[in-house]
Amino acid sequence: MIILIVGILLLIYGLITHKKFSVSTGILFVLIIMGLQEGVPGDYEEYQMTFNNGGSDGNSGGSIKITEFTYVWLSTTFSKFMDFHWFVLITSIIQCAIFASLISKYADKRYQYFGVLLIYFTVNIMLLQMKAMRQGYAVDTIILAYLLLDRRKYILSILAMILAYGFHNSTLVAIPFYLILLVFYIFQRKLNIVPHKGNHNSVLVGVISVVALFVFLYFKNFVINDYINPYLLTLDYFEYANYLEDSSEAKGIRWWVLLYYAIVMFCTIIYFCKETNIFKRYLAVLSILAILFYLSFFGFGNLMRLAMFFVPFNAVVFPNVAAMIRESYGKKIALGYVIFNLIFAMKFSVEQMLSEDYLNGVGFYSYTFSFLK
Repeated sequence: MIILIVGILLLIYGLITHKKFSVSTGILFVLIIMGLQEGVPGDYEEYQMTFNNGGSDGNSGGSIKITEFTYVWLSTTFSKFMDFHWFVLITSIIQCAIFASLISKYADKRYQYFGVLLIYFTVNIMLLQMKAMRQGYAVDTIILAYLLLDRRKYILSILAMILAYGFHNSTLVAIPFYLILLVFYIFQRKLNIVPHKGNHNSVLVGVISVVALFVFLYFKNFVINDYINPYLLTLDYFEYANYLEDSSEAKGIRWWVLLYYAIVMFCTIIYFCKETNIFKRYLAVLSILAILFYLSFFGFGNLMRLAMFFVPFNAVVFPNVAAMIRESYGKKIALGYVIFNLIFAMKFSVEQMLSEDYLNGVGFYSYTFSFLK
């Protein structure tokens, strides 16, 4: 309930001040929830136990590997001179600073309030990062790596990606897409690549992409769901078999969910075709990847978490899409796009905020502020 109340206050603040919205002030609402969290379902208690054991797994279940050295070092170091709640607050400040930097620099100023609201209400961003803390740290460190890459700080950017891998080894999923942009940046001047000037056939490209999406989902249902996933579940040595769970619900994506993603993908493809900034175009690619990863692993248990590595970039791409719509069709249509996305995000996040299903790691109803414990 607390998360929803603070979210409503953020929503009111964003709507009232959208013309003069302050990203720093807006992101404080996110910091309040992330930094002062207690009673969060999922892996939170395990990480708290690990931290209290001096950074070693101890009796916490042994899920932290030696290759996840960044988190081991952080928890080992900070556990020597501070409480776990202070550790969460400090790391949350850093995470929120990264969010603020991303939105402030790359999202259209007229819709930056939209970006902050997406950070707060999208399940795969704030809420899931509180549950899956290490993966959240990895995701935000990847964002930092991209920010440094766009500033041509190549060494620091690569180090950030290594640290992200040290937080959570699933970062391997995101590394190939990072390397593509890294290689492009390094060789851009040598190859004398001409900047993109916009594609006038963007609508056609968007339609073709949406059709390709549905063809892909058809392939997924009859290959991945029926053959690959059941086979992986039979392998005793498959480390992430528990992430797959039962794929019986994988075919049960509701029609309105598919319609939403088809519309969003169509709009994002058009934006990608029209955008001339290389970095912003690539963020659109990452946003599209978020859709593909989510739909690909829908019903596959925690494998849907892989979308976490790409979803946060929606906080830039969606505001920019809204700005594009505004320029072409006016303020009202753009506002409709904003409301359309927020309703979809809140449909799922508000359910979790009010759910009491703590044992299954879903509900946030038991959330409270750490200083009230």
